[in-house]
Amino acid sequence: EMLTAVAGYSPLGDLRRLTLPVWLVNGARDPLRLDERRYLRARPGMRLTVVPGAGHDVNSHAPAAFNRALFEAIAELRHHEVPVLV
Repeated sequence: EMLTAVAGYSPLGDLRRLTLPVWLVNGARDPLRLDERRYLRARPGMRLTVVPGAGHDVNSHAPAAFNRALFEAIAELRHHEVPVLV
């Protein structure tokens, strides 16, 4: 049941409803990058970071690059006084 539910799920509707900033961090070798442009169109203003050499599990494949992207996002949120839950 779970696989059937996940197979039919698309996050595009959820992305459109979000009111907070969104960052997408993808590995350059991530097969899900095929949907990247659809996500960016669904959520104008969404930021994208592509990590060279990483696959889908960016935080494991390139932890330093992932952490840089994460800390940059947190710093920007704090600069704009958006509440950050870490």
